[in-house]
Amino acid sequence: IDNWRHTRMLMSIAPILQARPDATWMTVGDGRYGSDAAFLKEQGVKAIATSLTGERLKIAHEMGRIDQWRVENAERISLPDSSVDFVLCKEAYHHFPRPPIALYEMLRVARTAIVPVSYTHLT
Repeated sequence: IDNWRHTRMLMSIAPILQARPDATWMTVGDGRYGSDAAFLKEQGVKAIATSLTGERLKIAHEMGRIDQWRVENAERISLPDSSVDFVLCKEAYHHFPRPPIALYEMLRVARTAIVPVSYTHLT
């Protein structure tokens, strides 16, 4: 059931993926073995998985589930301005100690938009 729920949330971005198949993505708070970045990879787009810790992301990379990963603090992302087209933050925002700073950082590194996804937004 949990997999269905997460897949349903991620399918809400299908129109963006179809309209911009060449876009680059970064996931924020993707510590569940890079599952969000793995979903994006399955859809044929390039994604960098990020999390505050890298142990699970490293395993996902070694298994071939994700192509790129980085240890990043959402409040201090080390990428330059406008580094990726989209930033995906799925169910992680409430974990940030200072959410407005994390939001600013996501906006700073995104060329096009940030895409917040939460189950509460789906009907």
